[in-house]
Amino acid sequence: MEKKKVNYTVQEKGLLMELARKYKDVIENKKTDSMSVHRKKATWRQIAQEFNSKHGRPPQDTRPAQEMVART
Repeated sequence: MEKKKVNYTVQEKGLLMELARKYKDVIENKKTDSMSVHRKKATWRQIAQEFNSKHGRPPQDTRPAQEMVART
């Protein structure tokens, strides 16, 4: 059975995009060395922490947010 996809509200999408812009230099870095990958993962955890602290939903995983930001 497939998991239900996360539906973000317009406000949540705006917040995610704002956070992505804040950390753009890290998350859009094309390097794939271990330090860059570690830094990207840590940055996505930080984005998730900030996102989860600013909206009324239960905590979210970063994967759906990463996919949404990548599509834009």
